[in-house]
Amino acid sequence: MLKCFEGENRLRSYVIDSLSENNAFSIAIRNTGDADWKIQLKQSGITLEEGGLYKLSMDIKSTLDRKVMYALQRDGSADDNWLPYSGSQVVEATQDYQTFSVTFEMTEETDTAVILSISMGAVEGTAIQDKHSVVIDNISLEELER
Repeated sequence: MLKCFEGENRLRSYVIDSLSENNAFSIAIRNTGDADWKIQLKQSGITLEEGGLYKLSMDIKSTLDRKVMYALQRDGSADDNWLPYSGSQVVEATQDYQTFSVTFEMTEETDTAVILSISMGAVEGTAIQDKHSVVIDNISLEELER
């Protein structure tokens, strides 16, 4: 199950939009705050197997041109080790849907508690105080053949 995390009153609302979008996640943001993780869409409990080749992809758009960051990462809630297995991907969201993807090899030991995080706070330190919406759809993770 996907969960949305918000920090300090930065979020106006989020929904699965079936009226103007085809059941896509839509979030209205009025202030990103001062860190990328202050607004996130997250899913935990994902398994990545050592040596596996994976492709993560999603469609993203925003009513305001801005950066969004995403990663499949280690759950660092116990020890503050948030290693991004997929690398941290920073993309430029625009008013039109774009498909973003990353292919990566899981070079660490098998992890059954991986987190997908899509960060919509102040990515790369760029705070946004203008009201805008980010829409995310068609998130997929597939294991590729070698």
